[in-house]
Amino acid sequence: MRIILAALALAACAPKPPVQVAVPVPCLRADQVPAVPPRLPQPAPADARDALDLALASLADWKAYGAVADPLLRACAE
Repeated sequence: MRIILAALALAACAPKPPVQVAVPVPCLRADQVPAVPPRLPQPAPADARDALDLALASLADWKAYGAVADPLLRACAE
């Protein structure tokens, strides 16, 4: 019986194998993330032409943002 207890005590003191933990690494640096275009001002201009000009300018900003952000997001997804 003493031999079994001694064996169990020694087994409990045996070195444990190292545990590997996966640490997520960001695929982008903060300076690579493009700035989000500003929101449309509220309330919108009363004149329809002014509102349209503002919306078209915002659309161009969002398209430019998408042209930069899309390849970055696709690269991170791989």
